[in-house]
Amino acid sequence: KYSGEAKLSSGQRILEEMQGKLEENESNSSNSRLKLERMDRILLNVKAGIEHLSDKLTSLKLPKGQGPVRLTQSTADDFVIDLLAQCEQKLMKLMEDLEREGCFRTLQRNGRRRVPSIDREQVADIQRPD
Repeated sequence: KYSGEAKLSSGQRILEEMQGKLEENESNSSNSRLKLERMDRILLNVKAGIEHLSDKLTSLKLPKGQGPVRLTQSTADDFVIDLLAQCEQKLMKLMEDLEREGCFRTLQRNGRRRVPSIDREQVADIQRPD
């Protein structure tokens, strides 16, 4: 009689341990799913923001020697990275043109707008992710 009861209690103990592990893993899975959904929303908003920025910069020309972003991969992550790089090139060219024209100094002197000074070395140090 005693050996049968020992086997049963041992089996129940193992069952309870496994159920506890299952609940813990289900909780971890649920938390991970929520984090993934949040990251997906953030990524979607970032992509939309980059495309919006690109739309605002359509009137600016790319620097010489730079080609347009390939439009066939509009949903791929590479497209967004290339689009962001293109926006950066356009903004850098705009900044150079404004510096050449002396617009930054004029705006700062007149006090119409506060234009932050940009250190070229800091901008050049920023690396594009691979």
